[in-house]
Amino acid sequence: LLGEAARKGEWLLGRLRGLAGRYPAQVAEVRGRGLMVGLELTRRPSPSPLLGLLGEQDLLGFLVAGHLLHVEGIRILPTLSRHSTIRIQPSVGIAMADLERLVASLGRVLEALRTGDVAYLAGYLVGRRATRAVPAPPDSPSPAPGPGPGPAQATPARRVGFLAHFLEAGDLGRFDPALADWGPEEAERFIRRTGSLLEPFVVDRSAFRSATGDSVELVVIGCAFTARQVMEGFRRGETASHVEQVERGVRLARGLGCTVVGLGGYTSIVTDAGRLLVEDQVALTTGNSLTVALAAEGLLQTARGRGLEPGRCRLGVVGATGNIGAVLAQCLMDEVGEVVLVGRPGSASRLEAAAEEVCLEAWRRLAQGHDRGLAARLAATGTVTALRAQAAAPGPVGRAIWEGLRAELGEATPVRCATDMGELRGCELVASASNAAEPVVRPEHLGEGTVVVCDVAVPRDVDPRVTVERPRATVIAGGIARAPLAQEVALRGMALAPGLVYGCMAETLLLGLTGITGHYSYGRLTTTQVRTMAELARIHGFRVEARHRKS
Repeated sequence: LLGEAARKGEWLLGRLRGLAGRYPAQVAEVRGRGLMVGLELTRRPSPSPLLGLLGEQDLLGFLVAGHLLHVEGIRILPTLSRHSTIRIQPSVGIAMADLERLVASLGRVLEALRTGDVAYLAGYLVGRRATRAVPAPPDSPSPAPGPGPGPAQATPARRVGFLAHFLEAGDLGRFDPALADWGPEEAERFIRRTGSLLEPFVVDRSAFRSATGDSVELVVIGCAFTARQVMEGFRRGETASHVEQVERGVRLARGLGCTVVGLGGYTSIVTDAGRLLVEDQVALTTGNSLTVALAAEGLLQTARGRGLEPGRCRLGVVGATGNIGAVLAQCLMDEVGEVVLVGRPGSASRLEAAAEEVCLEAWRRLAQGHDRGLAARLAATGTVTALRAQAAAPGPVGRAIWEGLRAELGEATPVRCATDMGELRGCELVASASNAAEPVVRPEHLGEGTVVVCDVAVPRDVDPRVTVERPRATVIAGGIARAPLAQEVALRGMALAPGLVYGCMAETLLLGLTGITGHYSYGRLTTTQVRTMAELARIHGFRVEARHRKS
């Protein structure tokens, strides 16, 4: 029995060491005695970003073991103490033909690791049949690892982190092009099955320069979940795991020396604009102040380009109870004459609170001497005229104006609330900033005349059919800036054209460039924050980019 184990084991070790010689960048070591053998995988970078990530987080052995079981019918496992080591312990009674099949299967696995063929290795997780990788011929070993990187380039003194996630399942194929042919459902299934295992990870690092000559290092950190998963968690009351992932991402950024951390996408929504995070060592921001400033400017620019005079237009704000929608309505009131605040059914009380805030901001603008747009309309009403004549307004001013306008003007009031999306049909300007995971603005919600829609939401709020069925509608992606000095900001996995950056990321960069070390767009936004961030963006060379969206 011992002799049989020694003979088969010697043969197996020899064949596995032969594989290690052909794949030195994939196999760190083959070791063992008799039929107790370990094949240790390396953690070197891979042509596949996803395989590289699994290697960094010591999860690659599990993927390989799962592949061998489901595709090759071979049951082996990583060792418990070192997950990168595949444990091979067959019975002494194993047939030589089965050992040969094992070696051939491992050869296909190593070839897939060499070429970065993550679709072949991970296809079993989404129910795909594997197209077998072909091992390299014995006389053509994979190249040995090249020399290490040259001398490190000087990096900026300040460093900021930015948390991102898969906005939609299709982003997985942009993150790793080897999965580009996977359908959305397959990608979604893969993220669901693996996301809870993955720790937040560094996606990209790059230096960023301002038009003023200041510089900052940007570290983009990924969290493995989608917007849809977060919204499903809200509906089930189960968001703790996503909040925990964001907390770990912030800790990673802090450990890397970041002084500011931006909460991109739904990392802001799931943490209640950062308020669920207890953090006093780094500055947090949702980046929403600059997002609002860019969206407002882009909407107005596009409207004027389409021949619309904003002062004669009615503005519809979808998602008006949210942080971005509420302050966006307040920031645009200087330019428009009427505002319709739109929310989902059941949000009437919160819409009224948002209307009171709009009325209060108009009152403040009048007190500052601004009498344009909505403030001018309100100043002409009997309600506001009477309040201005009093030494002190009774109770909360915003509520007094809102209730007074409804009593005085009824449905003709210039500030209205609606839970019916059909109310948008009377709006020439629409800004949509809901937190829905699927489009909410459809063609039937808009009028057939000239209308400009600014879609601030990511993923998009506006159904792609709008530009087909409403040919006089112009849809732009809001909250996007063009970076100064024609720089490209690294954000692998996001569908942004070169040179463009989301407003939330741009605000994170600005906080680092200017040395602001306190929380900024944290909790409820204010118009003062928006105007301040807009001015900082101008100084440092960021410019609004109103990108037209097609069907």
